[in-house]
Amino acid sequence: MSAEIVTANPTLASYDVRGCVSTLAVVLTDAFRNPVNGEVVTLAGSVIGNGRTIAPINGTTGSNGQAAFTATGPHQETNIYAATHTITQTARVIYT
Repeated sequence: MSAEIVTANPTLASYDVRGCVSTLAVVLTDAFRNPVNGEVVTLAGSVIGNGRTIAPINGTTGSNGQAAFTATGPHQETNIYAATHTITQTARVIYT
């Protein structure tokens, strides 16, 4: 199986009263690129703590193989997120 971060929206997140917010979508596929349903995918950030959150940390894929996450950060910084199932893929989000 393959876990791939297919979207990070926005990849350049502007700071406002909520901090910086980005939605990340991870898709899990089998060896034939078919979506895999009902599997748990974990998302982690390279910079953690001090008000940074990921919700949920463990997401379950739907019938389209996709799990959605919301990442927030209170600071202007770059954070690289990694989705893990059987392999790890990364996405970079710059908070400005």
